[in-house]
Order: sequence, then structure tokens, then C-alpha cells
Amino acid sequence: MKIGFISDIHEDVESLKKGISILEKAGCNELICLGDIVGFSVPLHKYLDSRNANECISIVRMNCSIVVPGNHDLYAGKRVPLFTTGFDYTEDWYNLPFDEREDKADHRIWLYENHDLSPMLNKKNTTYLNSLEEFQKAEYDGIQMFFSHYPFPDLSGSTTEFITHQNQLKEHFNFQNINNCSLSFSGHRHVEGCLIVSEDSFISHEFGKVGLSIDHPLWIDSPAICQSKKQNGVMIFDTRYKEIQCYMID
Repeated sequence: MKIGFISDIHEDVESLKKGISILEKAGCNELICLGDIVGFSVPLHKYLDSRNANECISIVRMNCSIVVPGNHDLYAGKRVPLFTTGFDYTEDWYNLPFDEREDKADHRIWLYENHDLSPMLNKKNTTYLNSLEEFQKAEYDGIQMFFSHYPFPDLSGSTTEFITHQNQLKEHFNFQNINNCSLSFSGHRHVEGCLIVSEDSFISHEFGKVGLSIDHPLWIDSPAICQSKKQNGVMIFDTRYKEIQCYMID
């Protein structure tokens, strides 16, 4: 079975269509979206005229069997994360003045108003984003898998900390084991290719194919759909051959 992954679309509808076409031609049986369908950042993204958050959500809903939200998806619905790293969001967080939230955030969590344009979502799509659970699990060909935008406890990627070493994933691997999953998949980092992390290794792989040993827990980070300074792409996990393959989007 081939499972296709899309992540970090950020309203780039043209790249999303190209990515899904790649996955369909590769023979994927299932498509999974790992979050950040919306969230157009002026400094990072160059497709202002073609961005379309509502169409991106419609395409994801039509094609993906599993969808988890990213930090930008939560923000679009003015929704604070359920899973945090201890940051104390108040119940009226998005009713507070921006400067007050900025002081309280102290660079520990992302704030969006100073660089994200409004996704201009219709009510139906806002409701849909707000219905998404921060993680999901599924079994494919006897392999239990865990899906989130980023590792536990920051499952939505709402904090400003990025994973740079396997020791930072101790809590995640424990949570993964509690949920009886041997593999977990995320996005968020916009990696060029994929990142495969175990309890004792942290390895970046370029676009192409790499085999997996799943006799111990693994966390796998996938490329971004959107166009940015980094090469964008999609990822496939082949359950039969235990292989990851990442494709660039032209």
C-alpha cells in the first residue's frame, strides 16, 4: 500500500494540484494532510495573486482521508491549541490586544498578525478547520501510525521551538508508544526531502528513496507543498517495502 503525504500548503493551490497529481500518478491508495492548509506569510511566500485558501481546503477535503491542523489552521479559526508545552493561553487569548499577547508570548509561541494575510475563509471552511483533531491514528497493513503537524507536546507546531536533536523527542516517543504506534508523521519544518528520527539518530535525507527499519519508533518529517525559499515536494510511504520516497514539485 502507498500512502501519500501533503503538508504545509499555505494556500498555494497551484502547487497543491501538482503535488496531488504526483501522488496519484505514483499509485497512492490514501492521501493524508499533515496541516497548515492556510497561512500566507508575506515575507516567505511569493504566490500572492494565485493563493486560494478556500479552494485548498476543498481539495484537501475531497482527496484526504486523514487531516490534522497546523498552527496556522488553528489561528485561522482563532483557536488555541489543546496540546501545549506549558504556555498558559488564557480563555480570551484572541480578544486580548496584540501588544499584550506579544509581551506574554515572549517569543515562545507564534503570533501571526504581523506577517500573515487573512485567508478570507468562508464560514463552512472555518468550521471545518475548527473540527480537526490535533492528532490522529490509523493502521495500514498492520502498521500503527500517528499523524500530527509536529511532535508531542507541541502537536500543532504553535511554539517557536524547532526540533534539532533526537533528545528533544523523548516526550514524543513516549506519547507515540502510549498510543501503540511504531511510526509517526509530521510536517511544519519545510524540510527539503525528509527527516527521519529515532531515539538515537537524527538524519536528513534529500529527495529520493530511503528504506526504513521499523523495529523501533520513528518520527518522519515531510516536505512542504508551498513554494518558498526551500524546495517543495510530497512524500510517500510504501507499507509493503517499508520505504519513504520524496518527490520534488517542479
